[in-house]
Amino acid sequence: MEIARKLRIQFVKHLRKRYLKNATLDPRVPSELLEHLEPAECVIVEVISRKDGRYFFTDRRIFLLRQSTTPQFCRYDKILHTHWMSKSGLRGMTINAEESPGANFKTENYDRLVLETSSGDFVLDGLEQSYLPIFNFFRWINR
Repeated sequence: MEIARKLRIQFVKHLRKRYLKNATLDPRVPSELLEHLEPAECVIVEVISRKDGRYFFTDRRIFLLRQSTTPQFCRYDKILHTHWMSKSGLRGMTINAEESPGANFKTENYDRLVLETSSGDFVLDGLEQSYLPIFNFFRWINR
């Protein structure tokens, strides 16, 4: 199955159930992103981050677009692993907030994914409920 269809399937499921408030299928592509697209590259989903910027998922890669900066991107075929919240998970963290500053880590970072590549990590942050279809999409294509 082609990547574009896998991505669309994940988002359609969650949008139909009205779980997502920050994702749009077949979005209008901003001019600052158009010049960075490859020939015949198709933008499928836009996710607005609660923290900073917007993520655009194409049939080949993901772009992070922030105000007045050059878009950052990560190619899907370069992703080795996808991690929820952090690469180390929740190992070593305690439940009592007084004992560990990491006790609120899950509450503050539940919507964060780390894409591990051979050239470094690409962090998707502030995804809100869109983290789940994105996480499922990356797990699906990295099998």
